[in-house]
Amino acid sequence: SLSNDGDVSGHHGTPGDSTDYWIVKLDSTGEIDWQRSLGGSDWDEAYSIQQTSDGGFIVAGFSLSNNGDVSGHHGSTDYPDYWVVKLNSAGNIEWQKCLGGSDWDGAASIQQTSDGGFIVAGGSGSNDGDVSGNHGSYDYWVVKLSPEDGISENALPEQFAINVFPNPFNSSVAITAPAGAEIEIYDITGSRVWGLGSSFSPGQTNGADEAGSPYTLNPIPCAGGGGRAFIWTPDDNTPSGVYLVRLTGTNASTKVIYMK
Repeated sequence: SLSNDGDVSGHHGTPGDSTDYWIVKLDSTGEIDWQRSLGGSDWDEAYSIQQTSDGGFIVAGFSLSNNGDVSGHHGSTDYPDYWVVKLNSAGNIEWQKCLGGSDWDGAASIQQTSDGGFIVAGGSGSNDGDVSGNHGSYDYWVVKLSPEDGISENALPEQFAINVFPNPFNSSVAITAPAGAEIEIYDITGSRVWGLGSSFSPGQTNGADEAGSPYTLNPIPCAGGGGRAFIWTPDDNTPSGVYLVRLTGTNASTKVIYMK
């Protein structure tokens, strides 16, 4: 949008001279629930949006900006980057990422993948920065992103391994960990939602999350006595989404996807 009047507010830069992404959420009757102008002082244009499994939205297009909502632009702002923005269900930015190199890079489509990550496709004239293998002039450029910016799995020695099954899950998930391990579960904002040590007896429910919602996370011995299987059963108030399971006192972690 070039506007900053009528239905549009919050424009970055100079209205009529530069565009923002303009995201509009409508209710079932076509009335505006909320609207967001996203971008910086230069030209920012969205080409693809999809609702995500957690009820939020993922948006992709291109950006010439490196201010306002936009950071991490590659090279000169004479050339655009892919600009990917993750919004929550209320339209607020959870994270944003510029992808590209020193030449022209523009995203045309984005989709959420079965592992909770994202696949982005468009065109690129770059052969530096995030881009490699350019064949000359402009190529298709396809990028696979992890489920959320800043949370990633860590590869660790087998003695610290965490396994989850099934993943994704929609009711309960078994989390196996070494004997004596303590488990913590974090949501995509980095807030701890649960913690439990494997010394707890089978069938015991331990406390609630920070919002007061109870969780069931029951440790049971694994076959052979080499570890514990924690059965996590989120309650009805737990939102779908990606959660990070980690062992306290180590860097061991893995992602689990809850889909109601």
